[in-house]
Amino acid sequence: MLTEIPKEQWKLFCDELSRDRIDWETSVQILSKESGAQVLSAGLPLIGLYFDSEDGKEKIELVTGTGASIHQTHSIFDPQKVILEAQSDRDGGILDIEDDEGTKTLISFIRPAYVPARYERADIIPGH
Repeated sequence: MLTEIPKEQWKLFCDELSRDRIDWETSVQILSKESGAQVLSAGLPLIGLYFDSEDGKEKIELVTGTGASIHQTHSIFDPQKVILEAQSDRDGGILDIEDDEGTKTLISFIRPAYVPARYERADIIPGH
């Protein structure tokens, strides 16, 4: 089932998804007209998905990894669409975020990862 998230709900959606899918193993792909399909990361657990709107400029940041020493941040500037494809609440689903140039970031939530519970997350979470 495809669900497009209304723009006015993006912040709440990102907050809830971050809470519900924290530590889920992810696969992140970028699909662009210029460079085609590229794998950005595979197997890193979700740390968080953050929506920020400042001075009329919007961005969504995806942070994956296992702490300050092993993490990756991917920023999507000027997002235009946020679509979640999931069959059920148990299915991690695929999140499709499209920017104003038509580039898509596809985040697949594979399964809850079994990683150490202690993280240095305060060092890598934007705005915290």
